[in-house]
Amino acid sequence: MASKDPLPVPHKHKEKAKTFEKGGRTAESRKTDFAENNATQANKASSNSASGITAGSVDTDNWVEIIIRDEFNEPFANVKGNLIDSSDTKHPIALNKNPIFVSGTSPGTVRLELEPTSWLKEAQKSEHKPNLGEDPVRWFARSYTGHQSSSPDYLTVTAGDLTAPTEDITLPPRHVAKQADNLHMETGRSYVLRVKGFNYKTLRLGVFFDGTGNNNENHQQGLAELQQWLKETCDDPAEAADEFENCRLGTTPVEGSYANDMTNIGKLSKMYGPPITSDRHIFPAYIDGIGTVSGNNDSLMGSAVSLGDTSVKARVVQACQLDIKEYYREQISSNDMTDIDGYSKIEFDVFGFSRGAAAARHFVNTIDQNNNHGLIESLTNINGLHLKAGFNWSDRKDSRVTFVGIFDTVESAWQDTMLGLSPDCAERVVHLTAADEYRKNFPLTRITNDVNGSQIASNFTEVVLPGAHSDVGGGYYSRHTLGYGINPDPALTEYLRLRYFVSIENNLTQHFTKSQAYKKAIQYAQHKQKLGWADRIVTFTDPNRVLNDGEIGLRVRTFRRNHRQSKKSVHVDVLMYRVVEGELSRIPLHMMVKAGQAEGVPFHEWKTGNKILTTKTNRTNIPIDLSKLEITWLKTACIKGGVKEQYKELPTDVYRTLRRYYCHHSSHENGALDKLVNQANYSFWDSGEIANRELLPNTPGQTS
Repeated sequence: MASKDPLPVPHKHKEKAKTFEKGGRTAESRKTDFAENNATQANKASSNSASGITAGSVDTDNWVEIIIRDEFNEPFANVKGNLIDSSDTKHPIALNKNPIFVSGTSPGTVRLELEPTSWLKEAQKSEHKPNLGEDPVRWFARSYTGHQSSSPDYLTVTAGDLTAPTEDITLPPRHVAKQADNLHMETGRSYVLRVKGFNYKTLRLGVFFDGTGNNNENHQQGLAELQQWLKETCDDPAEAADEFENCRLGTTPVEGSYANDMTNIGKLSKMYGPPITSDRHIFPAYIDGIGTVSGNNDSLMGSAVSLGDTSVKARVVQACQLDIKEYYREQISSNDMTDIDGYSKIEFDVFGFSRGAAAARHFVNTIDQNNNHGLIESLTNINGLHLKAGFNWSDRKDSRVTFVGIFDTVESAWQDTMLGLSPDCAERVVHLTAADEYRKNFPLTRITNDVNGSQIASNFTEVVLPGAHSDVGGGYYSRHTLGYGINPDPALTEYLRLRYFVSIENNLTQHFTKSQAYKKAIQYAQHKQKLGWADRIVTFTDPNRVLNDGEIGLRVRTFRRNHRQSKKSVHVDVLMYRVVEGELSRIPLHMMVKAGQAEGVPFHEWKTGNKILTTKTNRTNIPIDLSKLEITWLKTACIKGGVKEQYKELPTDVYRTLRRYYCHHSSHENGALDKLVNQANYSFWDSGEIANRELLPNTPGQTS
C-alpha cells in the first residue's frame, strides 16, 4: 500500500469550509479554486504513479482510491482499519489527510472496516458535526481527478457503513449502516465519501431537591383549598362568626406539605430552560421534598427523622433510578428531538433546600467521578438515548457537576449521608443560610471546613442572610400567591407560644409579677421586643384575651393543686401574634438565579413584575422597602471564595423592622409535639433568653 501526496485542498479547506457555511462567496469563484487545486493534484498524482508507489502486487489494474471527509470537507485522523477485497484479504489502512490508495487487490468489490472505538470517537467529535450550509465535499469531488485520471464517485455514507457492528456499541438511528447512499465500491475506481456528521449535544440536567414538607404538586392542591377557605369562610361574615377564632389565629384547613407555598427550589425548577439550544439539551428534574408523597399524606418517619422511602438517601436513589429518567422521557415526548443523535457530555446543576440541600450534597458525591451509580443504568436503558463512544462517567470531561446551589443545609437524619463537598466536586458552589434560624433540630451544615467560617474553597461562596429557615429557602405564603380580591391575613398570621415558664412560689399572697416564672418571662419577652419581633408587651390573666397584631402577650395562670398546700404554681405563656409578609425569600431566590447565570446556568431572565418573584408587598404602611435590599444583596452570592455575613451589615433599626414585618419566628412550643420539633436551641446553662444555632463543618470524604 502506498499513499499519494497530500491533497492541496486540505491545506486550505478550513478557510473554505467557513466560507461555505457563511455563504459569502460566489459559486463561480469556488469552481475556479477547485479547478486550480485539481490541476495541482493531478500533477502530483501522476508523479506518484510514475514513481511506482503502490500497495500489494504490481498489478496496477486492481486498485482503489478512497477519500473520506466530514461534511465540512475536513479529513479524519488517527483511525486505523482494513480495506477488504473480494477474496476477503485485508489491507491495512489509516485515515488521515491523505487519500487511501490501495493496489494489488483482488478484482471486484471492496469494503472498509475501521476499528470501531477509535473511528466512532473520531467521527463523533464536535468538529465533525453536521454542516447546515452548502456542501463543500460535493464541490471538491467534482473538481478532483483521481488515479489514472478517473472521476471519483461521490457518496454520502454513515459512520456505520465504515465499521463492523459490535455488541458494546450502539449507534443512533441516523448513523447505522445503509441510512444514506448505497455504498458499493469496486476496484479500478476513485471514491469521495462524505460521512454524515453526528449532532451530539451536551445534556444539561438541573436536579432540584425540595425540602422537608415541601412538594410542588401538594402545594397546588393546598393553595386551591386555602383560597376557597379564605373566600368562603373568612371573607363571609356569616361564616366568620363561627370560624372567627380559626380565621383570626391563622388556623387553616390545610396542613403539612399542603399548607406551604412553593419554595425557591420549586420556583428555580420552573425557571430552568429553554429545552434546546444550539449545543445543549436542557431540562429540569424536580424531586419531591423529604417526608412528602405527591397526592397523599406526608410520611411521619420521613419528616421527623429522614427514614423510609422519603428520606434523604431514598430521594437520591429515586432521582437516579426513576425521576430523572421520567423527566427525560417527558422532555423528548414534548420536543422535536429528531436532529439530536445523542450526548457527548452530561452537565449537572444541583439545587436543594433544607434536607433537600443535604440530598443535593449527597447526590453530588454519588455521581461525581463514579462509574457505578443508579443514574448510569437508568439513562443508558432509555430507548433512543445515546452517549458518545467511550463516554466515561468517572471522567469529569464527560460527566461534570457544574453548579451547586443550596439553601440552609439541614441534615437531621438517622442515616449516614455524604454531605462533605470537596473543592473540586463542582465548578461552583453557593450556599445561602439563615441568620435567624436557631431551632434545636435544625443544625446548619456549612460549606466551610470549620464552624467559624474561616476555611472555604476558592470556588465556594456562603452568604448568611436575615430570616428563618424558610425565609431563605421559601415556603411561606405571600399576598401575591394567595391572590387578589380576598383578605389573605389569616394565611399570613403567626400566632405562637414562644415559650412558657413555671415556678413554685411559697408566698400565697405574693403578686404573680414577683414570681420567678414571670420575671423570666418578661425578661425573655423584652429581649424579643428589643430584637424587633414585636411592637409591645401586654400582660393578662383573662384566658379569653385576644392579642393584636405586633403584640407579645404574657398570659399568667396561678393555682394550687391542693387548697391546704402552702405553695402556689405560677405558669406564664409567652405568646406572639403577628401578620408576617412572605416576600423576603424572593431575595435569596434572585441571588441564586444571579449567581447561577454568572456561571452559565440556563435560568430564565428575572422578571420583577412576576407575582411569584416580586419583592413588593401589597400591604400598606410597611416602613421598609425590600427592593432596595434586593439591589444591595443581589451580587453578593457571585463573589467567590468567602463567607459574607450579610445580616451584620444591616443597621439595627432596619434589621428590627425587617424582623417585625418579614422574618418568621420559626421556633415555638405550641404543644408537646410542637416543642419536640420546633423548640429553640438553648445551652444547658443558658437562662433561656438567647438561643444559638448549632453549626457543623463541611467534611469532605466523610459520612455524617
